[in-house]
Amino acid sequence: MAPLQPEPSGSALARGEWRVKARCRTVAEEVFYPPERETRRARRERETVARQICWTCPVQVPCRRFAVATQEPHGVWGGTTPLDRRRLAGEARPRDS
Repeated sequence: MAPLQPEPSGSALARGEWRVKARCRTVAEEVFYPPERETRRARRERETVARQICWTCPVQVPCRRFAVATQEPHGVWGGTTPLDRRRLAGEARPRDS
């Protein structure tokens, strides 16, 4: 994914107007946000389901842009995980070898 440009503060994106069209509005938030304790396998499965919903969402791009611009640290937004968003923002650190 290419880096995303920040939106002007008065834009529809910044105001979150896109949210009314989001597919996730009718899905349990547990699909997009992890429980307090979650195994790697459970996380991968949950994130796969969430991403499938996002990939068919008409507002995936504005959702992802919002999450990157606001540095949202939790959940799946616009088909991205927190690590994906840090990478998009250029903040991800390489793993230790």
